[in-house]
Amino acid sequence: MKIFDAHFHIIDYKYPVVENNGYLPPEFLTDDYFTAAKKINVVGGAIVSGSFQAFDQIRILHKNAMDWVQKKIKNYRQQR
Repeated sequence: MKIFDAHFHIIDYKYPVVENNGYLPPEFLTDDYFTAAKKINVVGGAIVSGSFQAFDQIRILHKNAMDWVQKKIKNYRQQR
């Protein structure tokens, strides 16, 4: 079965991360996500910013990040 992940976070400490109600999430980079997603056949998804990112969209909209994500998705699909 192919899965679309409708909500996931990429947590990269290159960008500001703020504590929310005493919680500060561990770093979870795009490579970490693809490693986890590959195990359950995720074929697409929606990256969202969280409250611990102060709802800052720049990490999602940053062109280099999006190019990198698209390249990773293409490579991922070719490996399947």
